[in-house]
Amino acid sequence: MLTSAALLDAGLARIHAHDGDLKACVTLMEESAREEALAADALLADRRRARRASPLTGITIGVKDLFETRGVLTTA
Repeated sequence: MLTSAALLDAGLARIHAHDGDLKACVTLMEESAREEALAADALLADRRRARRASPLTGITIGVKDLFETRGVLTTA
């Protein structure tokens, strides 16, 4: 079964493998992403609570750094 944490690991592996050349990621929030992925996995493992989860719960996303995010470097 694919988990949110496994999906995050796959995405981070690709970023680490290619971002040295691409320089597309300014700030990686790996620690908070891991916490969120584990929380999503726990939610989805609970059948009763999982019924109320969004279909996108646990899907990894990237956010362009032109959006202001508290505590995160914004370069735009």
